[in-house]
Amino acid sequence: MELLIVDDNKAVRDYLRDVLIRDGHICKAASDGNEAVEIYGKNKIDCVFLDFEMPGMDGISAAKEMLNMNPDASIVMVTGFEDMEIIRSTMRLGVFDYLIKPIEPQVLVRVLNKVEERNALLKLKREYQTMLETKVNEQREKLEEMMFATVKSLVKALEARDPYTSGHSKQVKDIALKLFDEFKYSKDDREVLASAALVHDVGKVGVPDSILLKPGPLTNAEYDEVKKHTEIGADILSPSVSDDRIIDVVHHHHERHDGKGFPDGLKGDEIPEFTRIIIISDALSAMLSERPYREKRNRKYILKELDENSGTQFNPEFAAATTKLFKERKIT
Repeated sequence: MELLIVDDNKAVRDYLRDVLIRDGHICKAASDGNEAVEIYGKNKIDCVFLDFEMPGMDGISAAKEMLNMNPDASIVMVTGFEDMEIIRSTMRLGVFDYLIKPIEPQVLVRVLNKVEERNALLKLKREYQTMLETKVNEQREKLEEMMFATVKSLVKALEARDPYTSGHSKQVKDIALKLFDEFKYSKDDREVLASAALVHDVGKVGVPDSILLKPGPLTNAEYDEVKKHTEIGADILSPSVSDDRIIDVVHHHHERHDGKGFPDGLKGDEIPEFTRIIIISDALSAMLSERPYREKRNRKYILKELDENSGTQFNPEFAAATTKLFKERKIT
């Protein structure tokens, strides 16, 4: 990839450039925001490492200029201090990620892996939109399959970063399909539910690793960032997925039966039916999984949670069916 390193400190620029060149990337450098914007405008830059605090044009102003030129710009803000309000303001602006100095080489590589995944997805998204605009309908099915395969690969890469969530989407799919079979839906819809389960968390690709991989409980501000993954995921899928039920699952799998969920506070039958299945499947998968701050939940605890949250977090009909399957050890 072709990268742009922006920092008024030459030692920092040289350090980042040395690490990134060793990793096989082409690097350009700038010492202030104005120079960075000029270089960005004249070159095809895949990712910008942008210092937050610089004399003259600061990082925020430079990021705005670059995003005006290219709304899909991959910008990683680099700061010397951890201020959650500043971090939130940069993320709202459209900055892709942020890093806090000093930066270890492996952290740089990990962030660039995420950037490569994002850029690949954006490239496919642009190709898909171009295809629609030029009405090349015979290519639509093939490109949709490619797009969806890329999304599923992103989910696998996302889960691979955290051993505690590895295999989560597959487990959600397995639970959801057992519920599907219990309710005797049309066989034609089985693949729709399976696909929705596998990509329900794809929006987490837009959540910084420093929050997503945090070993302990999140702060309120960090949780607000995580909550954005439902809308990010829906935005990723909406140009390429023709079945609205899949997008509904991605967008609404954190709603609650009592209307106290997010992002839209849907309640009861306002929540699409397949989404109701994924809500309880997602929660059960979490309880069946170990976390860095707690062990896997035992059967007694899980049955108690299913009972107590029926009619509040979960649709009562699906809660009853899940309890039945769990008691019969068809879900383990």
